[in-house]
Amino acid sequence: MSLRRASAVVLPLFFLSGALALVYQVVWSRVMTHVFGSTALAVGAVIAAFMAGMALGSWWFGRLADRSRNGLRLYALVELGIAAAAVLAHLALNLLDPAYPAIYRMVSGLAVLTGLVRFLLAFLLVMAPTVLMGATLPALTRYLLRRDTPVGVQLSTLYAINTLGAVTGVLLTGFVLIRAWGIHPPVHLAVAGNLLIGCVAWLASRNV
Repeated sequence: MSLRRASAVVLPLFFLSGALALVYQVVWSRVMTHVFGSTALAVGAVIAAFMAGMALGSWWFGRLADRSRNGLRLYALVELGIAAAAVLAHLALNLLDPAYPAIYRMVSGLAVLTGLVRFLLAFLLVMAPTVLMGATLPALTRYLLRRDTPVGVQLSTLYAINTLGAVTGVLLTGFVLIRAWGIHPPVHLAVAGNLLIGCVAWLASRNV
């Protein structure tokens, strides 16, 4: 596949991937307000998990991508993994609030420990999909850098496209999707989007 054709496939997918990542972040911040009772704590937990997970995923999968013979196929698998992990994380997050009485009893009613346990649980639940989100950039970078092009150009282009997608995802989720459909449908839509990206990338990887 030529560089132009590769970019025509990869860049729209990565734009959409960035948008979907922020759909999850905005929705899960809203979900966690029911767990923490505070918007600041909810957003803090989600952002902390997202930043930690994406850093870990970028670091660990970066080494894996270097050994991969087909970066686009690796990217397809990562996107399919994000869909599966996001479904499980969303289901688990919605169980945290009903589990609050059991958590409270477990830590003998101590408010500080209760808050810490809930924060750690929420943090760990969100970590799984975000680790995979962090893996998308190194996978695509490795794929595109197999071509005879400057590293800085490819990497900065990918990052810019993904960031633009993230901005789009925040705006759509915060001002349109949640208002129109509520909390859960945007996540279902995002999962379908990740599955679509994974399937398209997998099919494209057969021509690499």
